[in-house]
Amino acid sequence: MILVADSGSSKTHWQFISKDETVAYETIGLNPYFVNSAKVAEVFNPSIDLSKVEKVFFYGAGCSNEPSCAIIKKGLIQKIPNAKIEVTHDLLAAARATCGNVEGIACILGTGSNSCFFDGEKIKKNVPSLAYIIGDEGSGGDMGKELLRRYFYKELSEDLMHQFKLMFDLDVVKVLDRTYNQPFPNRFLASFTQFLADNIDTADVQEIVEDSFSKFFNRHISKYKHYKSLHINFVGSIAKVFEQQLVRVADKYSTQIGEIIQSPINNLAAYHKKDL
Repeated sequence: MILVADSGSSKTHWQFISKDETVAYETIGLNPYFVNSAKVAEVFNPSIDLSKVEKVFFYGAGCSNEPSCAIIKKGLIQKIPNAKIEVTHDLLAAARATCGNVEGIACILGTGSNSCFFDGEKIKKNVPSLAYIIGDEGSGGDMGKELLRRYFYKELSEDLMHQFKLMFDLDVVKVLDRTYNQPFPNRFLASFTQFLADNIDTADVQEIVEDSFSKFFNRHISKYKHYKSLHINFVGSIAKVFEQQLVRVADKYSTQIGEIIQSPINNLAAYHKKDL
């Protein structure tokens, strides 16, 4: 049996794959910047016999360097000590899931954002992802920050101001506490994208979403050589929910959209079945 995991900052999708069946389930996101090894070990479903797992392929947000990967691997080893374990970046998951063996640009647009040029085998170039405080253009966190700015600066329409107040009843003190003092501030910021999705037909929300995507194309996609001749592929809930707006922005940059999928886990499972 092999275990394949795709972990973002909000959710982790797991698939236990044998020749006869596949068992799938979800847990919290396991970004090593926000969780420790003990938390990783806690998430496993006790009904699954982990002793049968021979190989683990874990793709995770935040797993871009050895210390971060070591946090995840240590937690996995506590539960699956005899398996061969590989921990790598979720960006490689996006590339393998959308590009296959063909060169292209692979992007993640979820709670956070990232991108790379993939040559069909390896990631060859990656514009740095600067996380939710400095970067994450095009992400749910970025859109949530802009929505909060416009609400507290009273830059939304009267109707949207009223709807937001009724739904969240937030004040500046609460927002600053959740953002700077409480755990998972990136998830808090990204949680407001449901409000954006519910009001996507308004001019204010259209502008927030498309401006965020435009920043992503300007600061990330346009930095890759030949970006206009390559297919640009997207993984993540934000890319899928706001697909229409994403395509519109891509057209403004004269680029070619490839695949847009919410989660890469099924494609990754198919990719790794050869390891059985």
